[in-house]
Amino acid sequence: MATRDDITPAAGDPRLESEKRQPASAPDLHDSFYGFVASNPQFTHPDGGTPRLYFKAGQEHYRPEPDGTFTKLETTFHDVVAFRAAAVRGFERLAKQDYFVAQGQLDISVDEDTGVQRTRFIANRLGHDLARTRYEVDRTPQRNSIGQEAPARDTAPFQRSEPSGPERPSPAVGL
Repeated sequence: MATRDDITPAAGDPRLESEKRQPASAPDLHDSFYGFVASNPQFTHPDGGTPRLYFKAGQEHYRPEPDGTFTKLETTFHDVVAFRAAAVRGFERLAKQDYFVAQGQLDISVDEDTGVQRTRFIANRLGHDLARTRYEVDRTPQRNSIGQEAPARDTAPFQRSEPSGPERPSPAVGL
């Protein structure tokens, strides 16, 4: 079971040091991971315990060539875990072979018995990779609690803060 200490960088960790130098108005940045779900996601939620999601993720690698093409390299496989709400939502939405993007941090530890280094990505946000997944978003109003509807979404068109240049044709979407 993960505790807050499992996902908090240790003192002296460069990620922690860089966070100290960020101004209060800076965006909250974390490590990210992208790939595809290579195994069936495993969800556990012991009685009174923390929900946990685990899956093996595959990550494809490519090498750019001088002629502008890419050569596919060996796919690598990594452990991904999520806890609490991220675990629940991830299990509800992700399936084997889905392409995903995750936000969180890399956790590296050494097994005290074997001395083998273990690496896993602890995700606190999970979602489908928009560049590789086609789906529709349900934007119907959701209820905040029993008998209450969520506030209506602002339907005013987006206004650019800077003057726009010449219009470009819409890019093609899809794979």
